[in-house]
Amino acid sequence: MSEQSDDGVFVLDHPSALVYCVPGRGHGHPGDVVVMTRTAREALTDEQLELVLSHERAHLRSRHGKLVERSRALASALPFLPFFRVAHEQIAELAEMHADDAVEPDHRRALADALYRLSVANRGGTLPSGTLGAAGPSVVVRARRLLLPREPLKHTVVAVIAAMIVGIATAPLALAFLPAGTGISHDCCVVGVEQTAAEEIPAPVRIAGLRVRL
Repeated sequence: MSEQSDDGVFVLDHPSALVYCVPGRGHGHPGDVVVMTRTAREALTDEQLELVLSHERAHLRSRHGKLVERSRALASALPFLPFFRVAHEQIAELAEMHADDAVEPDHRRALADALYRLSVANRGGTLPSGTLGAAGPSVVVRARRLLLPREPLKHTVVAVIAAMIVGIATAPLALAFLPAGTGISHDCCVVGVEQTAAEEIPAPVRIAGLRVRL
């Protein structure tokens, strides 16, 4: 069962603590949505919830989904070249850090606490391959970074932009190597989305690109 809150966030009944965004696909990116489960909402304070939602909206504003999607396409199409797998992992982690930096400096500790709470609440959940998740492998690195004096992603952002240019230029070629019927989509910060949860999301949201691991 799902409902839409006053601020446009879709709320799902699901045992896992999930907060993620689904980027729109049309011109001007209509259909951008943020989804969370009641379990996640119950695990966080009001302040922490607002910070996590701000993080997801930063993903949507910066179009991180497209960048990570392209890097994943290259990694999937060219598994015999480790460079693309490593590049995808690094780009995904940098996308999370860039979204973390959207919060005000005074709120960074609260966001780190929110990441910890989501990770604990989702203990035992499986992180689907190729997704970005609050309880994923980079959560410790991100939390430590949030607790230290802020260091903007200056040099790393340049590297990401360069990777994006390469990805955009070569993705069509990489896609040609993919097996017929292979679907590519990206949702930022997904943790263990199951079929039952996905079916409860309104159809337009699912069509926008929700990954479902069967």
